[in-house]
Amino acid sequence: MSFEIPAKPSAPTLPAYEVTRIRVVRWFVWCNHCRDWHVHGPAPGHREAHCRGQESPYYRTGYNLKLVGKMSQTQARREAEARRKTMPLVITRPIPKFKWH
Repeated sequence: MSFEIPAKPSAPTLPAYEVTRIRVVRWFVWCNHCRDWHVHGPAPGHREAHCRGQESPYYRTGYNLKLVGKMSQTQARREAEARRKTMPLVITRPIPKFKWH
């Protein structure tokens, strides 16, 4: 059984990779903001963002998923490690200054 969730035209479209583990299929989407995979059910269309903070560019709009390929869970883990090494850490919140008393 396959179905499609309607896309939201105002939201960006992110590439999704199908990962099957113990006969459960999930779609992994790389988030440049969180520097991690977000995991969703296997269907194209609009999703709410799984981002950790409201400062994410996807927080208000969510994103659309488009399947682009398959990968194993091991490949997903290796890909995440490689991407984190090449991506700068973006801090969007000000770092609080420590106050000496």
